[in-house]
Amino acid sequence: MLAAFVEAGIAESHADWIIGNWVGEGAEADPAELCALARPAEVHSHFFTADGEFGSYDADGDEVDGGDYATIDSDTVSFPSHAEEFGYSGDILVDYSVTSDTATFEVQLPSECVDTCLDAHAWAISAFFGSGPWSRD
Repeated sequence: MLAAFVEAGIAESHADWIIGNWVGEGAEADPAELCALARPAEVHSHFFTADGEFGSYDADGDEVDGGDYATIDSDTVSFPSHAEEFGYSGDILVDYSVTSDTATFEVQLPSECVDTCLDAHAWAISAFFGSGPWSRD
């Protein structure tokens, strides 16, 4: 996630996010070495169907996020409940492309994104970072 945040230009402003999500409560991470005490990511997987539905499963195989997204157009989805969760009134847009049985995603970080916009998009970047291509179910 640190690499994804660096690429998006938000690593410095969201260092606490990285520490809070990956190092955990009670741990004191060194901001100069954010990953020094990081725990591994929680096991989960992703899917998309022939009907164009997307989703994630947790380590127990239960669907998470309730398929909570809105299709904006033929290659863009949005996540309204996550925008609301962070107090962001705009859309969290993620472009996707499907080639054969593989889907790839790219978070669209607005150029004038600050405060709640950055927090909401940090969620999206963390949700899609390193997930690699998704395979069709």
